[in-house]
Amino acid sequence: MSNVTTFKFNDLPVRIVEKDGKPLFVIRDVCNILGFSNPNRQLAVHTENAPLYERIGTPGGLQVVRLVPREDVEKILAPNHGRKAAALRHWLRTELYPRVFPEVAAGAAGTLLFLILDLFCPVVKEKVARHENR
Repeated sequence: MSNVTTFKFNDLPVRIVEKDGKPLFVIRDVCNILGFSNPNRQLAVHTENAPLYERIGTPGGLQVVRLVPREDVEKILAPNHGRKAAALRHWLRTELYPRVFPEVAAGAAGTLLFLILDLFCPVVKEKVARHENR
């Protein structure tokens, strides 16, 4: 079983599972915060993520969850401009990422990473529009 760390965003859990030395997000947590009921659909629309599942311990017992890297969390957040998404994006970038991802510690490299991600927003929006027009 993998190492699970739980953080709180507005009293909602954001779990990070360390797998093979790499921190990965439980996508269900991010989608719950944003109000999405189907994380797999969000991933299909916004990313080209190969499914990665892990069994983790929860208060209700062992559960299988889908894990995604930080980049996929950013891709799901990119086209969302509501208050919840903005608040989550800010919390992730200012509080969580610097604690979990040493390479994103508040410095020029982290700022540059997020600038690049913001530049890719039109690409993500175009992909969403194509998917919705099917």
